[in-house]
Amino acid sequence: MKKYKREIIETVVFIIIAVVGSYAIFIGLEVGLGTYPESPLRSVSSGSMRPTYNVGDLLILQNIPSDRLQVDDVIVFEVSTRSYDIVHRIIEIQYRSQDGKLYFRTKGDNNPSADYWRGSECWNGMIPQENVIGKVILSVPIIGYVSLAVSGSPYGILIIGAVILLIILISIPFGETKTPEDEEIITNSKDQNH
Repeated sequence: MKKYKREIIETVVFIIIAVVGSYAIFIGLEVGLGTYPESPLRSVSSGSMRPTYNVGDLLILQNIPSDRLQVDDVIVFEVSTRSYDIVHRIIEIQYRSQDGKLYFRTKGDNNPSADYWRGSECWNGMIPQENVIGKVILSVPIIGYVSLAVSGSPYGILIIGAVILLIILISIPFGETKTPEDEEIITNSKDQNH
């Protein structure tokens, strides 16, 4: 029984180390990619960027200075009229001397026309530089479904928790166990028959 308690404790410690390690890596990514305190990871939740990015792709962002963004870069940004971030391509950049800001016209690769954003911070249908969270530098297919499951469904966290619990239960052996007294002792001695 002590062996199983030790295995349970080892499993719990492993999970804690994995969670803390993952969090440390995540914070390291935020700082290293310049998106802190924003997450450098986003999941594609619509088909507006097909075929470049598909629903469920995980995007990795880097925050770069606005004046280094170029036409054809794919960016993630926010608009006050939407409750979620948008992933679209820059198709035009304009400098507005009245406020000294750059503005970006965007379009989804799969959309028939350019975006015309109506947020109070927008100008001429374009988003201001401060609304850009980051430029997409890498995508990983399918991995983003995990994030979509957690954020898109009230049961997402329960599903992930259930999977973790199932993994823990599978790793714990059940059934009869042998104690040292029950084990057969085998000796290998030349003197057994003498």
